Amino acid sequence: EPKYEDTKVVPGKDAESIPSFVKEDEDGNPTEEKVDAPEGSKFSIPEDFKAPEGYTVKVDESTGVVTVTADPEKLNKDTVEEFDVPVTVEYPDGSTDDAKAKFELDTDGDGTPDSKDDDDDGDGVLDTEEIDKGTNPKDKNERPLTPIEPGEDTTAATVEPK
Repeated sequence: EPKYEDTKVVPGKDAESIPSFVKEDEDGNPTEEKVDAPEGSKFSIPEDFKAPEGYTVKVDESTGVVTVTADPEKLNKDTVEEFDVPVTVEYPDGSTDDAKAKFELDTDGDGTPDSKDDDDDGDGVLDTEEIDKGTNPKDKNERPLTPIEPGEDTTAATVEPK
């Protein structure tokens, strides 16, 4: 039975999810034993799968490694933060299995996926505040402007130089 671990995607870097195979017992239940895919197995992503905007997705036909890259220039408040990549494994005997590789965006690379991170880009400004003020919560170089509050009136002193 093919299985992929959840993988975090840091923009601009390739994120790879490597398949593992768990042996099943005679009743079809997974065991603890890990095995290699039979030699000659082929891996593919269904043709009807469309990667979310801003991402490129590919699978190595012979190893099953799924690679996802997020383009930092295309990330914004509407960017999909997590998605599954469906993978079909075709074995040499013609049988197939389906698996899903889950990828989660981690814009600032802090180890917390954006779906659980209040400050996706790590700029110190909460995502909700950036969205409210019209800036991109996925771009650490874009922060909302802080209006300057007028200070208290002061009485200027006149000083005569000596």
